[in-house]
Amino acid sequence: MIGAGSMGSGIAALLANAGIKVLLLDRPSAEGEDRNALSRRGVELQVERKGFLRPEFAERVTPGNIDDDAAGLGEVDWIIEAVFEEMGITTGIDLERLLDCVRMAESLIGRPLPGHILRAHPRSRLAKPPDLSEIVHFRQLQ
Repeated sequence: MIGAGSMGSGIAALLANAGIKVLLLDRPSAEGEDRNALSRRGVELQVERKGFLRPEFAERVTPGNIDDDAAGLGEVDWIIEAVFEEMGITTGIDLERLLDCVRMAESLIGRPLPGHILRAHPRSRLAKPPDLSEIVHFRQLQ
C-alpha cells in the first residue's frame, strides 16, 4: 500500500483484517528521527478508529517509507496507491518511475521478479503503456 493517510491506512486495515500482510509506505517523515512516522501514524489512526477487527491485526501491517523500503515492493503480489493528486501537494512518490526500475531489473535478469509486481514486458517511455491491471489507484479529492 502506497499512501498511509486515512484511505491508505484504512485499506491496509481491511486487508489485515482478511489475514493479509501489508507493507504500508508513505514518504519519509521530515520531522524527528523516525522516517516511518507517517506510516506508523496511519496504523495508529486505524487502531484508534477501530479499523482493525482485533488490535493484534495491526501487527500484520509493516510501516515503512518509499525511500528506504521501496525494495519491499518486489516481494508483494499487489500494489495499491492512495495518494493525493492534482492539488499541488507533492508526495515524493513517483510510482511510474519505481515501476520502470522494476521493469528494467526484470529485463536484466530475464525473468519476472518474485512477487510479480507487473506482468508486463519492459518498455520505453515512448512505447504503448502496458496493462497495469495489477495496480489499483485511488484519487483522494477534497
